[in-house]
Amino acid sequence: MRNFYIILFILFVAPGFSQQWRIDTLRKKLAVAPRDTNRVNLLLNLANVADNLDSKQASEEAILLATELKAEMLLIKSIHTLGNVNCNMGDYAEGLTNYLMELEILQSKGLENKRPGVYNGLGNVYMAQGQYKKALENFIKGAGIVKTLDAKEHGRLITYYTNIGDCYYFMKDYDKATENYNKVIEINLSRKIPDHYTLGNASCGLGNVSYLKNDLKKALEYYKRALEAYKVINIEQCVAEGYNNIAKVLNARNESQNAIAYYLKAVQLSEKTKAKAVILISYHGLAEVYSKTGDFKSAYKILMKSYALRDSLLNEKQLKMLGEMEAKYETAEKDKQLAIQKADVEQKSMQRNFFIGGFVIMVLLAFLILRSYRQKKKANIEISKQKEIIEDKQKEIVDSIRYATRIQKSLMSSEKYIEKNMERLTNKKT
Repeated sequence: MRNFYIILFILFVAPGFSQQWRIDTLRKKLAVAPRDTNRVNLLLNLANVADNLDSKQASEEAILLATELKAEMLLIKSIHTLGNVNCNMGDYAEGLTNYLMELEILQSKGLENKRPGVYNGLGNVYMAQGQYKKALENFIKGAGIVKTLDAKEHGRLITYYTNIGDCYYFMKDYDKATENYNKVIEINLSRKIPDHYTLGNASCGLGNVSYLKNDLKKALEYYKRALEAYKVINIEQCVAEGYNNIAKVLNARNESQNAIAYYLKAVQLSEKTKAKAVILISYHGLAEVYSKTGDFKSAYKILMKSYALRDSLLNEKQLKMLGEMEAKYETAEKDKQLAIQKADVEQKSMQRNFFIGGFVIMVLLAFLILRSYRQKKKANIEISKQKEIIEDKQKEIVDSIRYATRIQKSLMSSEKYIEKNMERLTNKKT
Protein backbone atom coordinates (compact mmCIF):
# COMPACT_ATOMS: atom_id res chain seq x y z
CA MET A 1 0.00 0.00 0.00
CA ARG A 2 2.87 2.32 0.83
CA ASN A 3 4.38 1.79 -2.62
CA PHE A 4 1.00 2.57 -4.17
CA TYR A 5 0.88 5.99 -2.51
CA ILE A 6 4.49 6.67 -3.52
CA ILE A 7 3.57 5.92 -7.14
CA LEU A 8 0.54 8.22 -6.90
CA PHE A 9 2.75 10.98 -5.51
CA ILE A 10 5.29 10.58 -8.31
CA LEU A 11 2.62 10.55 -11.03
CA PHE A 12 0.31 13.31 -9.85
CA VAL A 13 1.84 15.41 -7.08
CA ALA A 14 5.55 15.49 -7.86
CA PRO A 15 5.29 17.15 -11.31
CA GLY A 16 3.28 20.09 -9.99
CA PHE A 17 5.50 20.36 -6.93
CA SER A 18 8.61 20.28 -9.11
CA GLN A 19 7.32 23.07 -11.37
CA GLN A 20 6.33 25.27 -8.42
CA TRP A 21 9.73 24.64 -6.85
CA ARG A 22 11.36 25.72 -10.10
CA ILE A 23 9.26 28.90 -10.23
CA ASP A 24 10.12 29.75 -6.61
CA THR A 25 13.82 29.10 -7.28
CA LEU A 26 13.80 31.41 -10.30
CA ARG A 27 12.05 34.16 -8.32
CA LYS A 28 14.67 33.92 -5.55
CA LYS A 29 17.46 34.19 -8.09
CA LEU A 30 15.78 37.18 -9.75
CA ALA A 31 15.44 38.94 -6.39
CA VAL A 32 19.23 39.28 -6.15
CA ALA A 33 20.24 39.16 -9.83
CA PRO A 34 21.91 42.31 -11.23
CA ARG A 35 20.64 43.93 -14.41
CA ASP A 36 22.73 41.88 -16.82
CA THR A 37 22.22 39.21 -19.50
CA ASN A 38 21.97 36.49 -16.86
CA ARG A 39 18.90 38.25 -15.47
CA VAL A 40 17.33 38.29 -18.95
CA ASN A 41 17.81 34.51 -19.20
CA LEU A 42 16.28 34.01 -15.75
CA LEU A 43 13.24 36.06 -16.80
CA LEU A 44 12.84 33.97 -19.97
CA ASN A 45 13.07 30.75 -17.97
CA LEU A 46 10.36 32.06 -15.65
CA ALA A 47 8.19 33.04 -18.64
CA ASN A 48 8.36 29.46 -19.91
CA VAL A 49 7.10 27.87 -16.68
CA ALA A 50 4.89 30.47 -14.94
CA ASP A 51 1.19 31.19 -15.43
CA ASN A 52 0.14 33.33 -18.37
CA LEU A 53 0.07 36.75 -16.66
CA ASP A 54 3.34 36.14 -14.80
CA SER A 55 4.86 34.83 -18.04
CA LYS A 56 3.79 37.96 -19.87
CA GLN A 57 5.21 40.24 -17.20
CA ALA A 58 8.51 38.31 -17.19
CA SER A 59 8.72 38.43 -21.01
CA GLU A 60 8.06 42.18 -21.12
CA GLU A 61 10.68 42.84 -18.44
CA ALA A 62 13.14 40.68 -20.40
CA ILE A 63 12.50 42.78 -23.54
CA LEU A 64 13.09 46.06 -21.68
CA LEU A 65 16.30 44.80 -20.07
CA ALA A 66 17.65 43.25 -23.29
CA THR A 67 16.97 46.57 -25.05
CA GLU A 68 18.73 48.47 -22.27
CA LEU A 69 21.74 46.11 -22.47
CA LYS A 70 21.70 46.20 -26.30
CA ALA A 71 21.75 42.39 -26.26
CA GLU A 72 20.24 41.80 -29.71
CA MET A 73 19.95 37.99 -29.67
CA LEU A 74 18.37 38.02 -26.21
CA LEU A 75 16.00 40.75 -27.39
CA ILE A 76 14.93 38.55 -30.33
CA LYS A 77 14.45 35.58 -27.98
CA SER A 78 12.44 37.73 -25.54
CA ILE A 79 10.12 39.03 -28.26
CA HIS A 80 9.54 35.47 -29.50
CA THR A 81 8.74 34.30 -25.96
CA LEU A 82 6.23 37.13 -25.52
CA GLY A 83 4.63 36.08 -28.82
CA ASN A 84 4.26 32.53 -27.50
CA VAL A 85 2.75 33.79 -24.24
CA ASN A 86 0.23 36.03 -26.02
CA CYS A 87 -0.83 33.15 -28.28
CA ASN A 88 -1.23 30.86 -25.26
CA MET A 89 -3.48 33.52 -23.75
CA GLY A 90 -5.53 33.61 -26.97
CA ASP A 91 -4.36 37.11 -27.89
CA TYR A 92 -3.31 36.23 -31.44
CA ALA A 93 -3.27 39.85 -32.62
CA GLU A 94 -0.59 40.71 -30.06
CA GLY A 95 1.22 37.46 -30.81
CA LEU A 96 1.28 38.33 -34.50
CA THR A 97 2.70 41.78 -33.70
CA ASN A 98 5.46 40.16 -31.63
CA TYR A 99 6.43 37.63 -34.30
CA LEU A 100 6.42 40.27 -37.07
CA MET A 101 8.65 42.50 -34.93
CA GLU A 102 10.98 39.55 -34.36
CA LEU A 103 11.09 38.83 -38.11
CA GLU A 104 11.84 42.49 -38.90
CA ILE A 105 14.82 42.48 -36.53
CA LEU A 106 16.06 39.15 -37.92
CA GLN A 107 15.83 40.45 -41.49
CA SER A 108 17.69 43.64 -40.57
CA LYS A 109 20.50 41.47 -39.20
CA GLY A 110 20.38 38.93 -42.03
CA LEU A 111 19.45 36.16 -39.57
CA GLU A 112 15.97 35.17 -40.80
CA ASN A 113 17.42 31.96 -42.28
CA LYS A 114 18.97 30.97 -38.95
CA ARG A 115 15.89 31.08 -36.73
CA PRO A 116 12.98 29.19 -38.33
CA GLY A 117 10.92 29.38 -35.13
CA VAL A 118 9.58 32.79 -36.09
CA TYR A 119 7.87 31.25 -39.15
CA ASN A 120 6.37 28.52 -36.99
CA GLY A 121 4.99 31.18 -34.66
CA LEU A 122 3.53 33.17 -37.55
CA GLY A 123 2.04 29.99 -39.01
CA ASN A 124 0.36 29.09 -35.72
CA VAL A 125 -1.19 32.58 -35.47
CA TYR A 126 -2.51 32.51 -39.03
CA MET A 127 -3.87 28.99 -38.57
CA ALA A 128 -5.67 30.03 -35.37
CA GLN A 129 -7.18 32.94 -37.33
CA GLY A 130 -8.31 30.62 -40.12
CA GLN A 131 -5.84 32.06 -42.64
CA TYR A 132 -4.63 28.64 -43.71
CA LYS A 133 -2.87 29.72 -46.91
CA LYS A 134 -0.70 32.23 -45.03
CA ALA A 135 -0.10 29.69 -42.29
CA LEU A 136 0.97 27.09 -44.85
CA GLU A 137 3.43 29.51 -46.49
CA ASN A 138 5.13 30.19 -43.17
CA PHE A 139 5.26 26.54 -42.09
CA ILE A 140 6.77 25.51 -45.43
CA LYS A 141 9.34 28.33 -45.22
CA GLY A 142 10.27 27.30 -41.68
CA ALA A 143 10.63 23.64 -42.70
CA GLY A 144 12.85 24.68 -45.60
CA ILE A 145 15.17 26.56 -43.22
CA VAL A 146 15.35 23.61 -40.80
CA LYS A 147 16.51 21.38 -43.67
CA THR A 148 19.48 23.71 -44.26
CA LEU A 149 20.59 23.52 -40.62
CA ASP A 150 22.78 20.92 -38.98
CA ALA A 151 21.46 17.34 -39.21
CA LYS A 152 20.82 17.22 -35.46
CA GLU A 153 18.20 19.95 -35.95
CA HIS A 154 16.23 17.93 -38.50
CA GLY A 155 14.15 16.34 -35.75
CA ARG A 156 12.34 19.67 -35.53
CA LEU A 157 10.80 18.92 -38.92
CA ILE A 158 8.13 16.78 -37.26
CA THR A 159 6.56 19.93 -35.78
CA TYR A 160 6.48 21.66 -39.18
CA TYR A 161 5.15 18.58 -41.02
CA THR A 162 2.39 18.19 -38.42
CA ASN A 163 1.36 21.82 -38.86
CA ILE A 164 1.60 21.59 -42.65
CA GLY A 165 -0.61 18.50 -42.51
CA ASP A 166 -3.15 20.36 -40.36
CA CYS A 167 -3.22 23.26 -42.83
CA TYR A 168 -3.89 20.94 -45.77
CA TYR A 169 -6.55 19.17 -43.70
CA PHE A 170 -8.41 22.43 -43.01
CA MET A 171 -7.98 23.39 -46.66
CA LYS A 172 -9.57 19.99 -47.51
CA ASP A 173 -6.53 18.80 -49.44
CA TYR A 174 -6.61 15.43 -47.72
CA ASP A 175 -3.98 13.73 -49.90
CA LYS A 176 -1.31 16.31 -49.01
CA ALA A 177 -2.45 16.24 -45.40
CA THR A 178 -1.96 12.45 -45.38
CA GLU A 179 1.46 12.83 -47.01
CA ASN A 180 2.71 15.18 -44.29
CA TYR A 181 1.22 13.19 -41.40
CA ASN A 182 3.00 10.10 -42.74
CA LYS A 183 6.29 12.06 -42.81
CA VAL A 184 5.84 12.79 -39.10
CA ILE A 185 5.26 9.11 -38.34
CA GLU A 186 8.20 8.05 -40.52
CA ILE A 187 10.63 10.43 -38.78
CA ASN A 188 9.39 9.38 -35.34
CA LEU A 189 9.73 5.68 -36.06
CA SER A 190 13.32 6.23 -37.28
CA ARG A 191 14.31 7.77 -33.94
CA LYS A 192 15.53 5.83 -30.94
CA ILE A 193 13.08 7.73 -28.73
CA PRO A 194 9.98 8.85 -30.67
CA ASP A 195 8.19 12.09 -29.89
CA HIS A 196 4.93 10.50 -28.77
CA TYR A 197 3.06 13.81 -28.74
CA THR A 198 3.63 14.54 -32.45
CA LEU A 199 3.23 10.83 -33.19
CA GLY A 200 -0.19 10.95 -31.53
CA ASN A 201 -1.13 14.16 -33.35
CA ALA A 202 -0.14 12.74 -36.74
CA SER A 203 -2.04 9.50 -36.10
CA CYS A 204 -5.05 11.55 -35.02
CA GLY A 205 -4.78 13.60 -38.21
CA LEU A 206 -4.74 10.44 -40.32
CA GLY A 207 -7.76 9.23 -38.37
CA ASN A 208 -9.61 12.46 -39.13
CA VAL A 209 -8.85 12.14 -42.84
CA SER A 210 -9.99 8.50 -42.89
CA TYR A 211 -13.18 9.38 -40.98
CA LEU A 212 -14.07 12.10 -43.48
CA LYS A 213 -13.45 9.64 -46.30
CA ASN A 214 -15.78 7.24 -44.47
CA ASP A 215 -13.00 4.67 -44.10
CA LEU A 216 -14.07 3.81 -40.55
CA LYS A 217 -11.77 0.81 -40.21
CA LYS A 218 -8.64 2.88 -40.87
CA ALA A 219 -10.00 5.75 -38.81
CA LEU A 220 -10.43 3.47 -35.80
CA GLU A 221 -6.95 2.05 -36.29
CA TYR A 222 -5.32 5.49 -36.44
CA TYR A 223 -7.30 6.82 -33.47
CA LYS A 224 -6.22 3.83 -31.35
CA ARG A 225 -2.58 4.48 -32.31
CA ALA A 226 -2.99 8.11 -31.28
CA LEU A 227 -4.52 7.06 -27.96
CA GLU A 228 -1.61 4.74 -27.19
CA ALA A 229 0.90 7.49 -27.98
CA TYR A 230 -0.89 9.96 -25.68
CA LYS A 231 -1.03 7.38 -22.90
CA VAL A 232 2.76 6.98 -23.02
CA ILE A 233 3.29 10.67 -22.19
CA ASN A 234 0.23 10.75 -19.89
CA ILE A 235 -1.35 13.93 -21.28
CA GLU A 236 -4.81 13.30 -19.85
CA GLN A 237 -6.68 15.82 -21.98
CA CYS A 238 -5.23 14.26 -25.14
CA VAL A 239 -6.17 10.80 -23.82
CA ALA A 240 -9.73 11.99 -23.21
CA GLU A 241 -9.89 13.43 -26.73
CA GLY A 242 -8.64 10.05 -27.98
CA TYR A 243 -11.53 8.33 -26.21
CA ASN A 244 -13.96 10.74 -27.87
CA ASN A 245 -12.51 10.04 -31.32
CA ILE A 246 -12.77 6.28 -30.89
CA ALA A 247 -16.33 6.64 -29.56
CA LYS A 248 -17.23 8.75 -32.61
CA VAL A 249 -16.11 5.98 -34.98
CA LEU A 250 -17.81 3.26 -32.94
CA ASN A 251 -21.04 5.24 -33.04
CA ALA A 252 -20.73 5.56 -36.83
CA ARG A 253 -20.28 1.77 -36.97
CA ASN A 254 -23.42 1.36 -34.85
CA GLU A 255 -21.45 -0.15 -31.96
CA SER A 256 -23.52 1.91 -29.54
CA GLN A 257 -22.58 0.27 -26.24
CA ASN A 258 -18.87 0.45 -26.98
CA ALA A 259 -19.28 4.06 -28.07
CA ILE A 260 -21.06 4.91 -24.79
CA ALA A 261 -18.28 3.22 -22.81
CA TYR A 262 -15.58 5.31 -24.51
CA TYR A 263 -17.56 8.56 -24.17
CA LEU A 264 -18.00 7.88 -20.44
CA LYS A 265 -14.25 7.23 -20.10
CA ALA A 266 -13.66 10.59 -21.74
CA VAL A 267 -16.10 12.31 -19.36
CA GLN A 268 -14.54 10.69 -16.30
CA LEU A 269 -11.00 11.70 -17.27
CA SER A 270 -12.03 15.20 -18.40
CA GLU A 271 -13.86 15.87 -15.13
CA LYS A 272 -10.65 15.01 -13.34
CA THR A 273 -8.65 17.49 -15.40
CA LYS A 274 -11.53 20.01 -15.62
CA ALA A 275 -11.35 19.97 -19.43
CA LYS A 276 -14.88 21.29 -19.92
CA ALA A 277 -14.61 21.67 -23.69
CA VAL A 278 -13.76 17.98 -24.01
CA ILE A 279 -16.64 17.05 -21.69
CA LEU A 280 -19.02 19.06 -23.88
CA ILE A 281 -17.97 17.03 -26.94
CA SER A 282 -18.51 13.83 -24.93
CA TYR A 283 -22.00 14.97 -23.85
CA HIS A 284 -23.02 15.73 -27.45
CA GLY A 285 -21.74 12.32 -28.55
CA LEU A 286 -23.58 10.55 -25.73
CA ALA A 287 -26.81 12.38 -26.50
CA GLU A 288 -26.57 11.25 -30.13
CA VAL A 289 -25.89 7.62 -29.19
CA TYR A 290 -28.71 7.53 -26.60
CA SER A 291 -31.12 9.03 -29.15
CA LYS A 292 -30.07 6.47 -31.74
CA THR A 293 -30.72 3.61 -29.29
CA GLY A 294 -34.10 5.08 -28.26
CA ASP A 295 -32.96 5.99 -24.73
CA PHE A 296 -34.45 9.48 -24.94
CA LYS A 297 -34.55 9.94 -21.18
CA SER A 298 -30.78 9.56 -20.92
CA ALA A 299 -30.35 11.69 -24.04
CA TYR A 300 -32.43 14.47 -22.47
CA LYS A 301 -30.43 14.38 -19.21
CA ILE A 302 -27.17 14.58 -21.08
CA LEU A 303 -28.44 17.44 -23.23
CA MET A 304 -29.44 19.39 -20.12
CA LYS A 305 -25.94 18.82 -18.71
CA SER A 306 -24.42 19.96 -21.98
CA TYR A 307 -26.49 23.17 -21.97
CA ALA A 308 -25.47 23.94 -18.40
CA LEU A 309 -21.85 23.23 -19.22
CA ARG A 310 -22.04 25.38 -22.33
CA ASP A 311 -23.39 28.31 -20.27
CA SER A 312 -20.62 27.75 -17.75
CA LEU A 313 -18.02 27.83 -20.49
CA LEU A 314 -19.51 31.04 -21.88
CA ASN A 315 -19.42 32.63 -18.42
CA GLU A 316 -15.84 31.49 -17.95
CA LYS A 317 -14.95 32.90 -21.34
CA GLN A 318 -16.51 36.21 -20.40
CA LEU A 319 -14.71 36.21 -17.06
CA LYS A 320 -11.48 35.36 -18.84
CA MET A 321 -12.03 38.23 -21.26
CA LEU A 322 -12.71 40.57 -18.34
CA GLY A 323 -9.58 39.28 -16.63
CA GLU A 324 -7.54 39.83 -19.75
CA MET A 325 -9.00 43.32 -20.19
CA GLU A 326 -8.16 44.08 -16.58
CA ALA A 327 -4.66 42.70 -17.08
CA LYS A 328 -4.25 44.81 -20.23
CA TYR A 329 -5.49 47.87 -18.31
CA GLU A 330 -3.05 47.19 -15.49
CA THR A 331 -0.28 46.66 -18.03
CA ALA A 332 -1.23 49.90 -19.79
CA GLU A 333 -1.22 51.74 -16.45
CA LYS A 334 2.13 50.18 -15.63
CA ASP A 335 3.49 51.20 -19.02
CA LYS A 336 2.11 54.69 -18.43
CA GLN A 337 3.84 54.91 -15.07
CA LEU A 338 7.05 53.58 -16.61
CA ALA A 339 6.73 56.20 -19.37
CA ILE A 340 6.21 58.94 -16.75
CA GLN A 341 9.20 57.67 -14.77
CA LYS A 342 11.25 57.48 -17.95
CA ALA A 343 10.22 61.03 -18.89
CA ASP A 344 11.09 62.18 -15.37
CA VAL A 345 14.48 60.48 -15.57
CA GLU A 346 15.07 62.00 -19.01
CA GLN A 347 14.06 65.44 -17.73
CA LYS A 348 16.37 65.12 -14.73
CA SER A 349 19.09 63.85 -17.01
CA MET A 350 18.51 66.81 -19.33
CA GLN A 351 18.61 69.21 -16.38
CA ARG A 352 21.80 67.58 -15.17
CA ASN A 353 23.29 67.82 -18.63
CA PHE A 354 22.27 71.47 -18.88
CA PHE A 355 23.83 72.13 -15.46
CA ILE A 356 27.02 70.32 -16.41
CA GLY A 357 27.07 72.07 -19.78
CA GLY A 358 26.47 75.45 -18.16
CA PHE A 359 29.14 74.78 -15.56
CA VAL A 360 31.61 73.74 -18.26
CA ILE A 361 30.78 76.89 -20.25
CA MET A 362 31.23 79.04 -17.12
CA VAL A 363 34.58 77.42 -16.37
CA LEU A 364 35.60 77.89 -20.01
CA LEU A 365 34.53 81.54 -19.96
CA ALA A 366 36.34 82.08 -16.67
CA PHE A 367 39.44 80.48 -18.17
CA LEU A 368 39.21 82.68 -21.26
CA ILE A 369 38.63 85.83 -19.17
CA LEU A 370 41.55 84.93 -16.88
CA ARG A 371 43.72 84.15 -19.87
CA SER A 372 42.72 87.43 -21.51
CA TYR A 373 43.36 89.29 -18.28
CA ARG A 374 46.80 87.72 -17.94
CA GLN A 375 47.62 88.46 -21.58
CA LYS A 376 46.41 92.06 -21.15
CA LYS A 377 48.39 92.43 -17.95
CA LYS A 378 51.46 91.04 -19.65
CA ALA A 379 50.89 93.40 -22.58
CA ASN A 380 50.47 96.35 -20.21
CA ILE A 381 53.72 95.48 -18.49
CA GLU A 382 55.41 95.22 -21.88
CA ILE A 383 53.88 98.55 -22.92
CA SER A 384 55.04 100.14 -19.65
CA LYS A 385 58.55 98.88 -20.30
CA GLN A 386 58.46 100.18 -23.86
CA LYS A 387 57.07 103.49 -22.58
CA GLU A 388 59.90 103.77 -20.08
CA ILE A 389 62.41 102.99 -22.82
CA ILE A 390 60.82 105.58 -25.12
CA GLU A 391 60.68 108.13 -22.32
CA ASP A 392 64.34 107.47 -21.54
CA LYS A 393 65.25 107.80 -25.21
CA GLN A 394 63.09 110.92 -25.47
CA LYS A 395 64.80 112.38 -22.44
CA GLU A 396 68.21 111.58 -23.92
CA ILE A 397 67.14 113.26 -27.16
CA VAL A 398 65.75 116.31 -25.33
CA ASP A 399 68.91 116.57 -23.24
CA SER A 400 71.00 116.27 -26.37
CA ILE A 401 68.96 119.00 -28.01
CA ARG A 402 69.28 121.22 -24.97
CA TYR A 403 73.02 120.57 -24.86
CA ALA A 404 73.33 121.39 -28.54
CA THR A 405 71.23 124.51 -28.06
CA ARG A 406 73.53 125.66 -25.26
CA ILE A 407 76.54 125.03 -27.37
CA GLN A 408 74.96 126.84 -30.28
CA LYS A 409 74.07 129.79 -28.06
CA SER A 410 77.58 129.80 -26.70
CA LEU A 411 79.01 129.81 -30.18
CA MET A 412 76.67 132.57 -31.28
CA SER A 413 77.78 134.72 -28.34
CA SER A 414 81.43 134.14 -29.23
CA GLU A 415 80.82 135.06 -32.85
CA LYS A 416 79.16 138.32 -31.87
CA TYR A 417 82.06 139.06 -29.51
CA ILE A 418 84.60 138.41 -32.23
CA GLU A 419 82.69 140.50 -34.76
CA LYS A 420 82.46 143.36 -32.27
CA ASN A 421 86.14 143.22 -31.52
CA MET A 422 87.02 142.96 -35.21
CA GLU A 423 84.85 145.99 -35.90
CA ARG A 424 86.56 147.91 -33.11
CA LEU A 425 90.01 147.03 -34.32
CA THR A 426 89.10 148.08 -37.80
CA ASN A 427 87.92 151.48 -36.59
CA LYS A 428 91.19 152.01 -34.74
CA LYS A 429 93.24 151.41 -37.83
CA THR A 430 91.37 154.01 -39.79
